[in-house]
Amino acid sequence: MLNSASREDYITNCTFNNGKGVGINLGSRSLRISIIDCTFNNNSQSVNDNFPESGGDAIFVIASNNVSIVRCSFNDNKLYREGDFGGYGGAIYLYSSKNINIIDSTFSSNVAPIGGAIAFMDTNGSMVNCSFVDNVASDYGSSIYIKAGSNVDIRDSSATPSVGDIKAPIYNDGTILSSVVITT
Repeated sequence: MLNSASREDYITNCTFNNGKGVGINLGSRSLRISIIDCTFNNNSQSVNDNFPESGGDAIFVIASNNVSIVRCSFNDNKLYREGDFGGYGGAIYLYSSKNINIIDSTFSSNVAPIGGAIAFMDTNGSMVNCSFVDNVASDYGSSIYIKAGSNVDIRDSSATPSVGDIKAPIYNDGTILSSVVITT
């Protein structure tokens, strides 16, 4: 449910299953939005060289501020690349945004070429008490990809790579403050 009666919008208790394309697309928003207790399962999309900056099967955030994602679950979301470039964040793609907070959320078996679960591009935010299990990336960051220009504070979170995964769970080309436990 989207509540627009105040300066804060809410999307709560929603389930997004088997979608083709982005479940929630947030662009150029300065108001606060909270996505709470939502589940995203088995969503997929393909990106190609014409739109290489595309991604995020569940949530895509561009040029937005003050977004909170709380107690959400992201499972089996898959982003396919048709061509040589792009494909960011199997579950969430955050681009040119500020004050993005992801809290008490789980990411399991998500797939993308870059950032199997999540990709931060020129974005500032935090992740607290999040769990990443069996996410896969063919290029960088099987769970999390952090691009230069991003500042991400990751606290009390864990990342468990897929069996046989040769990519690091976190690829960091930006600034990261963290207390992440990586288990094998």
